[in-house]
Amino acid sequence: MQKKLLTIFICFVTIPIGIVYFVFNYFFNNEMERNLKNLYSANIDNAAGIAERYFNESLELSMYPLIEPNLNLFYTADSQSEEFLQIFDNANNILSSSPYIFGGIRNITLLRKDNISLTSGTNYSYNSSISDHDRLMADSLNGKTYWDVRTVKGGFAIYITRLIKSKSNLSQELGYIKTSTSVQELINTLRMSSLEKNSSYIILTDDSLPILSTNIDRSYLEVLKSQDWNTLNSLSNAQSSTIKTGNYFISAKQIDQTPFLMCSVIQSNLMTKYSAAGRIFGPVAVLTLVFFILLAVIFSKHIARPMVELGNKMAALSTGDFTVRAHVKGNDEISALTEQFNLMSERLDYLYNQVYLTEIELNKAQLTALQSQISPHFLYNTIDTIYWMSEMGNTKAVSKIASNMSQLFHLTLTPDNQNQILLEKELQHLNCYIEIQKIRHGDSVRFTLEYEDQLNHYFVLKLLLQPLVENALIHGLKDREQEEILIRIYSQNNLLFYEVKNNGTPVNISYLNDLLSSPDEKTHGFAIRNIDKRLKLQYGNNFGLRYGLDGEYSYFKICQPLLTDYSKLTAKDSLSN
Repeated sequence: MQKKLLTIFICFVTIPIGIVYFVFNYFFNNEMERNLKNLYSANIDNAAGIAERYFNESLELSMYPLIEPNLNLFYTADSQSEEFLQIFDNANNILSSSPYIFGGIRNITLLRKDNISLTSGTNYSYNSSISDHDRLMADSLNGKTYWDVRTVKGGFAIYITRLIKSKSNLSQELGYIKTSTSVQELINTLRMSSLEKNSSYIILTDDSLPILSTNIDRSYLEVLKSQDWNTLNSLSNAQSSTIKTGNYFISAKQIDQTPFLMCSVIQSNLMTKYSAAGRIFGPVAVLTLVFFILLAVIFSKHIARPMVELGNKMAALSTGDFTVRAHVKGNDEISALTEQFNLMSERLDYLYNQVYLTEIELNKAQLTALQSQISPHFLYNTIDTIYWMSEMGNTKAVSKIASNMSQLFHLTLTPDNQNQILLEKELQHLNCYIEIQKIRHGDSVRFTLEYEDQLNHYFVLKLLLQPLVENALIHGLKDREQEEILIRIYSQNNLLFYEVKNNGTPVNISYLNDLLSSPDEKTHGFAIRNIDKRLKLQYGNNFGLRYGLDGEYSYFKICQPLLTDYSKLTAKDSLSN
């Protein structure tokens, strides 16, 4: 009997344990690697977008003389005329007051064809004088931008030179414009958007020169050097822009409208932890096998049948069915072993289905929500408002809108790795957005906010309220000259409710039903879908976005648990609701 029992254990214990070990190392590692590649591919797209917006300031400024009358007049006016000195001063004032020179752009130089030049009056040492080589390259590009990278104190500066032509006669060349841009502000911005501590963003020129690295540890540069330019360039155009080499993930993305390539090198903490777990699992599996064989020798008459049953359960577990459980009989050693097997199976099921996959989805949804908060449309319109108000001398309004923008950026872009915040912080974020919109739209929009002060110290999912208000504003004003937006926050039955109403264009309920049920995430309604998805991931399918019509008002409503300490609501608890 003992020999039979040993044979059974070899077949039903050794093999299943080996298969489980193989599944753990192969399935988990490969599945995690695939999900991390998707996550890091989305991250490099975001980083390239940040760099593109940064360099677009230089590109836009290089076209500034074509739309700014004083700068255009500087190129076309007769230098011998009596008015030329005043024209020169006007152009100089425009350059000195440009908001660009206080951001990433450090210096601007205008040069006429008769060699009269004008340089913005800044205290930065990045020289933007236009050399004969710059003129020659700009002439050869016939109005397109000439990019140049040079070493400066503390790093690199990026220069753009463009040939300026007459708007009315493209064959008439007026002169040149050259801008110099520091990369330090871009480094700081990229560091704030980093997903992991052990990572670095690196920008390469087309001759593989690294002009920017967000991590002083040069080991990340050495890892990137293992890939040639052609490989990285091909990677940036691939469906998945991330590859794994050793313990590092390398991602690449072309920065649009520039000759530069954005790369990231990340050493994933999750991959390291799971690799360590895999190394521990082997010895644990061997010890477990020895333990079971000893039990077979000593208690063969009592445990032969239960062990056969347990072996079958292990075989089912090894195929990836983590819901399998063994029936516990009696109070002996084999029963204790069966209980441990059930705990292991339950733990594997929990880790895989409820923690690992759910946390990945939550992180992706939160990253997507952060990316959508500062839309280029909103940013350009607000900066344009600041510009025209400053031109009209309305310094009070400029100060107010700039202060609210600063707070809005701080609350949105500060990395804290938390999915929930206090309601008072969420309301602070919303109020900054409302104040900006009040200045922009004036009396055409009226906001009303109602809430109870005692709710301020409850925790809520962050970045949910402002997208609802923004959606009401954008779609409500589409066909109306005046709109009313009502925001009500209240509690009921241990739940916290957001309700946003507007009397603008009525909501299309059928369209929203199709939108939220569609698996295609590339369709419109990005913010609405993201809100619904985050609520269900965090709290379960009983929660989500509600919408409809209430008389002349369209409404959107969401609810979430009333929590004074968000750490009390674990992923397992929320998913079981």
